[in-house]
Amino acid sequence: MKTVKRTILLVSMMMATGLWMAAARSDGSTQTVQPVPVPRFTIQADTNCVVDNLTGLMWARNANLPGATQSWAQAISFCKNLNYGGHSDWRLPNMKELCSLMDKNYTRPALSNTEGTAKWQEGDAFKGVKEYDHPHGYAWYWVTTTTAGEPAGAWLVTFFNGSISRDNANETTGAGYVWPVRDVKPTCAPTRDTSWFNFFSKPCLVKDGNPHADIVIAARQPTRAVKLAALELQTYIAKISGAQLPITTAPGTNVDAHIFVGRSEYTDALKIEDNGLQGGAFRMVSGKDYLVLLGHDKDFTMPQYASRNNSDEPPALNWDERTLIHWGNQGVIQEARKAWDQRTGEKWSDPGVTNWWCYSPAVGLWDHDQRGTLNAVYEFLRGLGVRWYMPGELGEIVPELKTISLAPVDKTVKPAFPYRNLRFYAPSFGGNGARDGMLYKFRLPDPP
Repeated sequence: MKTVKRTILLVSMMMATGLWMAAARSDGSTQTVQPVPVPRFTIQADTNCVVDNLTGLMWARNANLPGATQSWAQAISFCKNLNYGGHSDWRLPNMKELCSLMDKNYTRPALSNTEGTAKWQEGDAFKGVKEYDHPHGYAWYWVTTTTAGEPAGAWLVTFFNGSISRDNANETTGAGYVWPVRDVKPTCAPTRDTSWFNFFSKPCLVKDGNPHADIVIAARQPTRAVKLAALELQTYIAKISGAQLPITTAPGTNVDAHIFVGRSEYTDALKIEDNGLQGGAFRMVSGKDYLVLLGHDKDFTMPQYASRNNSDEPPALNWDERTLIHWGNQGVIQEARKAWDQRTGEKWSDPGVTNWWCYSPAVGLWDHDQRGTLNAVYEFLRGLGVRWYMPGELGEIVPELKTISLAPVDKTVKPAFPYRNLRFYAPSFGGNGARDGMLYKFRLPDPP
């Protein structure tokens, strides 16, 4: 076979840095939340298929149905014409779908067993998973995703360690294994409960791609974080299901359920409060026709005397009154810092110089803003199967679910750390962080 140039990207980097979180968990003092369902997979013995309870996708149990590698075009044709397990609507998966099978806790292969509690073994749940081809190296699986600007260069995925690669030559000359997948339409009818958040209870937030709920925020002065949380929830529900849930300040009368995002008069009436939810902690509580996603939220207020950017001078009179030193050149700034230390009794960085670094115009948030509700929204989305592995759409996995139901939940999650932030080599507050990068920082779960 012609040797093709392979570019190892994304997944191997994230496994090395510990950012691959196929089984994202948050340790709370109330209880531990596990968005990944247990069991992870359901084997359908009568059809020889496996359903991923995280994404709702059905996979051929045999991970090497053709019995040998094929070209990309052959792989697409094989899946399209496949009649297997009583189904004839099989297809080749895209990159996000195939990567969603992986578990970062394991290598050779990066795949868990049926329960999701240990490394894969032959037949548990899949058979014939390829991860290494001696003496050639990694075993690669085809996906439908092509290289931007180079439609003849298709991507491949290896379960050896979760890396991805591309065939830079031509899809007809490369060779890869084939793992067919098909969609399973979810339903609101009760079936089996597979996780803390299941897709099979009534009422529905979304049904058959149509909105059946609204997103409700406070009518009076919702915080910056709450407004962003509502927008993120709306955006990803639309990506998952195609349904656009309206954001409103009052529950509608023409929907089946309401998602209350952040504190409002309605959460107060339900006696669901943010007491004790410090350091990014949050609550997720559902009722007959509502879901509350609530954390402690508070807008940071910039001190009057502080500068707004690197070239801005704080109001001289106010600063002079507080430090007794006139603000001017760098030498005077150092004197002002000394005066600040004397007045506070501690060696603190003076807020007149550093506060402006802590605002992101890309997302409209201060680093000092309390944003527990935003964490609650991201935890909810992770429970639906959404994953973020790097900034931008390439780095996210979004399942396709035309129906999303309201499941019983009553969780309080308190993070292991009161303050979490990616520092060096990451987008930062202070004006230079791109929106995708800043949102990626917010979306990362609390470390296990």
